[in-house]
Amino acid sequence: AAEAEEAAAAEEADRILAEKVAAERAKAKAAEKGKIEERASESDLRMEAAIAHANAMAERRSHKSSEESAGNGAPPAAAPSEAPAAAPTPPESSDVIVDVDLATPGAAKFMDTLSDVGSRVGGLGSDDVSDGMYELSRRCGSTMKSSLIAFKEHALDIAIAATSDPPPDQQQVGAVRRAYNKAEMAKLGQLPMALLFAIFTLFCTVAFAVIHFPKKYAPALLHKAKAKAIEYKVYDGAKAAASRLKLASTSAYHSASEAAAPHLAKGMEKAAELYEKTSSTIASSPVASAALEKGLVATSQVRARIAAELLKLKDPPRSGDQLA
Repeated sequence: AAEAEEAAAAEEADRILAEKVAAERAKAKAAEKGKIEERASESDLRMEAAIAHANAMAERRSHKSSEESAGNGAPPAAAPSEAPAAAPTPPESSDVIVDVDLATPGAAKFMDTLSDVGSRVGGLGSDDVSDGMYELSRRCGSTMKSSLIAFKEHALDIAIAATSDPPPDQQQVGAVRRAYNKAEMAKLGQLPMALLFAIFTLFCTVAFAVIHFPKKYAPALLHKAKAKAIEYKVYDGAKAAASRLKLASTSAYHSASEAAAPHLAKGMEKAAELYEKTSSTIASSPVASAALEKGLVATSQVRARIAAELLKLKDPPRSGDQLA
């Protein structure tokens, strides 16, 4: 009786789980169908708007052509009869090409899946990525080992077939031919697949190490480094060295200034004497004085001409002034 009750309870649980799964699938299908219907309605609205725009352009062009014919003296168009008028057909030159970008249901589903995947990937943290890389490295390593084992066993079978004595019915078949008949490309291809998975394993392991170990050990190492720096007074020594360097540079600057002050004063005196001698020589020489005066006059004339041209550019002469 207890086993029957347990079996009934298990069946009831399976039935409830199946109903929940069916309900979730129905909800997903309904949501997907609603999205597809929304996109279809949007595309229909775009198509109707494009058709209305094309009809308006055709009516405008036909009205313009009728006005042009009336202006040229052509008789006006006859009034429509009581019979129902046919839909106006635009002329051949008024063809309108409407380009409507419609997404297929498959493309819409693909884009929705990509957006969902992007949102989920954006929620991953550094710990999640490091753990995932470690798990990928383990799986790739296991696949690499199984591929190598399969290749090794098949290569051993080929070597045995090539080196062992042939059976009685294959006495005329050579060793190379027997090895070729024994070879299977699917098993021989396990070697490059193993190399590829080895590269993947190395990449995932490096990514795991780059993310995991700095995050785990960097704060502790930084804390220990700060503690050791405080213990050995590294900061105090650096401050003392900086103050000593500043004091030494200041004293060196003062010493250099004091040593160079007499030479600087002598140089200034020499320059003043040379200027006085040059000025007296120019003042006493009539040729130099005349050349200096001519240079000043030429400079004044050039300056006056430049000022006049600039005034002309700023205030151009009027037509009455030009006639005058």
